[in-house]
Amino acid sequence: MSDADVLDLACAVEMLHEASLLHDDICDGSLIRRGGPSVAASSGTRTAALAGLHMAGAALRLFADVLGRNPVVAAQVSAPWGVNELHRVGELALGQIIESVPPTATDLAGLRRNYRLVAVAKTGTLFRLACAHGGAAAGCDRDGLRALARYADHLAVAFQIMDDIHDVQSPTGTDLAGHITTWPVLEWLGSRPNAAEQWRAAGAAAANLDRIRADVVGSGAVELARTGAAREAEAARAALDGFPDTDGHRHLAELCSAVLAR
Repeated sequence: MSDADVLDLACAVEMLHEASLLHDDICDGSLIRRGGPSVAASSGTRTAALAGLHMAGAALRLFADVLGRNPVVAAQVSAPWGVNELHRVGELALGQIIESVPPTATDLAGLRRNYRLVAVAKTGTLFRLACAHGGAAAGCDRDGLRALARYADHLAVAFQIMDDIHDVQSPTGTDLAGHITTWPVLEWLGSRPNAAEQWRAAGAAAANLDRIRADVVGSGAVELARTGAAREAEAARAALDGFPDTDGHRHLAELCSAVLAR
């Protein structure tokens, strides 16, 4: 695969990422993105939705062009599972749907499983997409691609936990208002005897949410969440153990530390 095609694959993944953020801001009602107004806030949800669809379509067209020119890479991407990661792009939306619906589980273990399902679908899909195509372009065999998929999923959970921590510590965070059971909230539910009752009764009142935010932060749940993120990052790093010590290996390992330092 030529350097130009590798660059096009990277651009296609990032275009899908940006498309997902446009729609994520619509779903979450987020007014801020990267320190400035979100597209939904500045130009309206209609424009943001159309821009996201356009960018996703352009990304898929770019994937098709590059893989059409590189059939060996296209076949290798599909080899470990019999399905191309591109066939699973719909899981991006599935993760958002699952997160938007109150979980059926009420026990802590079930809520943790639901959390991982959402994180692996929303964030892990993009990470797996990048790892699968990058790994195939680099000549990874089936075992190598499976290892990269494990790396991607663990890194995705670590990334999502750190994102949750930033949100719960911010007065402008939106997760509590959306009654989303983030990882810090899960740790809080597990450490406070009356937390579940408070969570069920919180509603949308700002005063209630502020009290819960203060209790989550003050309970030590954030520190426990950081520990959970560190475990996931270490598991991601361990998934790379079978690869030779190359610049690419070191870069992927450094991402594990970078996620925790966000």
